[in-house]
Amino acid sequence: MLKLSPAIKNYAWGVVGTDSKVALLSKGVIEQKPYAEMWLGTHKDGCATVHLNDAGDKIDLINFLKENPTWNKVSGSQELTGQLPFLLKVLSVAQPLSIQAHPNKQLAVKLHKEQPQHFPDDNHKPELTFALTPFSALAGLEINSIAIERLSSFESLSELMKTIGFCSEDILAKGGDEYSLSREACRMLTASSDEIKAKFVVSMKQLVDKAQQILVEAKDKTTISPNVTMSLQLFVSLCSATSSPTDTGPVLAAFFLCHRKLSPCDAIFLSANVPHAYLSGDCVEIMATSDNVVRAGLTPKHCDPVILSSMLDDCGVEQMKMIPQLPTSSPDGSVTTFFIPSISDFCLQRACVSASNTSSSPVIIPMMNVPRILLVLGRPCMIEAVHVSKSSKSQETSHDEEIKQEHTKKEDEKEKENPRKFNPLMKLFAEEGTALLIQPGTQLILSVADPSHSQMSSSSSPSSESFNPSHSQIIPSDCSMIFIASENVRA
Repeated sequence: MLKLSPAIKNYAWGVVGTDSKVALLSKGVIEQKPYAEMWLGTHKDGCATVHLNDAGDKIDLINFLKENPTWNKVSGSQELTGQLPFLLKVLSVAQPLSIQAHPNKQLAVKLHKEQPQHFPDDNHKPELTFALTPFSALAGLEINSIAIERLSSFESLSELMKTIGFCSEDILAKGGDEYSLSREACRMLTASSDEIKAKFVVSMKQLVDKAQQILVEAKDKTTISPNVTMSLQLFVSLCSATSSPTDTGPVLAAFFLCHRKLSPCDAIFLSANVPHAYLSGDCVEIMATSDNVVRAGLTPKHCDPVILSSMLDDCGVEQMKMIPQLPTSSPDGSVTTFFIPSISDFCLQRACVSASNTSSSPVIIPMMNVPRILLVLGRPCMIEAVHVSKSSKSQETSHDEEIKQEHTKKEDEKEKENPRKFNPLMKLFAEEGTALLIQPGTQLILSVADPSHSQMSSSSSPSSESFNPSHSQIIPSDCSMIFIASENVRA
């Protein structure tokens, strides 16, 4: 194991100061500064740093993996680029992010070739989000029946939508699936002409006033449903937050996208073509390493209505069903695993070690033949690395074994040429915020931390300040929550 330092992103939408989970996992927090994202991976815009030894020697993770093949993927003779296929993040969201969707691989290749200024790579960008606190998000199109209920309860908006050519009856008469109304609204609102946007500029303040009036009148009555109430409240909130008077994003978000309020430990998966936006809360996110985003509003960033329209054709029932995610669990429930069978880029495990149950056995995380990144949240814990010998692995054919031995010989020769010296850790007292690179072939043993071992955590550790239960809003004060990211070897 080797310690990692993350890249920290101070985007304007992040939570300010020590109210941010990201800030509490950082060093040298500035109270007036927003802390939005913490990155652990090899992304070119925020590569993690490897701590090689106690002398303070460091190197970017991507270069470390290039120079040390045995710490990279064990996969025959494939070229080692140092690039991990996944990026592990922690997010602290205070303000809404853009409504966005991500292209599939085929479209990403096309967009990168045609518009590299907007699509800087040729990869897809599926994402899995695990809520650390109550987390609010928009994820996927809303079903027809709920979209109709929202519009019918807000007559002023319904009339305005008709003036831009949106007629529910005509759309439903054409057939389609149960998301046809929201899909068409998304197309119309994002592709709006200057004339249509001008109508929204004139009408938006009146719409906000009317929405507030409906909410006040319904406060002590049951004249509108909770679903409509939530939509109107969200619409008013988003209108006050948006900086552009021509942005139709608040209408799209509040009335035609699915509102999801995640409780701590809930998870959602966002596949290609699914419109979504994070609104508030803290989460752990794992995604394919990519920057490809097609935006549809809520922020002043570049939008791509034509591209989005084509992507919506592939956003239907199957994609919506995949959004709520249920993990597989170990027999004792101490380890849960989130993975998508069709996505090879990432897999996320979460292990829990409870300090109140000192008699329980340690949590064992089996070895994998791929590099992994580990992050500790909550209470400190002990982490021990055990390298699994070849004799304990399943038997391979003699031909496969010969190839692997030759490849291993080349790797060993390459590492001998590497002048950088590093000292892997075999056992570690891991505080909250500790991040580790795990070598392929390593089994992990997670156990309750013995405070007497705290000196095992080096003074040069990239971890945060000592654990304070009040900092971990949903992680029990006696619990260590350990996240382990890797590529999905099941795919």
